[in-house]
Amino acid sequence: MLRNPSPKIARLAVGFLLAAALLLEGCRRKPVQATPPPPERGTSELEILPAEQVPRATDPERKKVLAPESAPGTVRQDLPGYPETALGDAVECTATVLYHIETDGSARLVRLEWELEPPAEHVAAFEDAIRTAVGSWLFEPAKRYRFKEVADGSFRYDEQVIPKAARAIVRFRVVAGRGVVE
Repeated sequence: MLRNPSPKIARLAVGFLLAAALLLEGCRRKPVQATPPPPERGTSELEILPAEQVPRATDPERKKVLAPESAPGTVRQDLPGYPETALGDAVECTATVLYHIETDGSARLVRLEWELEPPAEHVAAFEDAIRTAVGSWLFEPAKRYRFKEVADGSFRYDEQVIPKAARAIVRFRVVAGRGVVE
């Protein structure tokens, strides 16, 4: 052992001891918590309640349980084509497309907002391209899950198809003389 260590060595030793203590603290065995299984693809996460908290038919609190929803799944969502009439002018523009996914899975254009608007003479061509594309989109509709009482007094989820609003951003640009849509 050193009798009179230099201040530099003393600080180094104290730092080493603190680091070792922190490392040992982090290595202590922590209780393992059960994690719920990951949600299925395309579904929202559901709160997993302990068995004693699951609402029963006589439980007045059951109506306060929120009904979870699944997100719509994409079946076909082709991008619009770049209008040939705008290619000569190398028009670039960006639009936010607000659309509605109906209960049959079809899409309906609700609103078109230009982030970067094309020149006035080309607006109609780009809007037609977007309308045509949105009209061909197809989705697996969103679903809402509600508690439904079963004969034994327990509950199960009942599935209901619902319409859903969605948004997409479409960017038109020209690269090497070709119209590109992203």
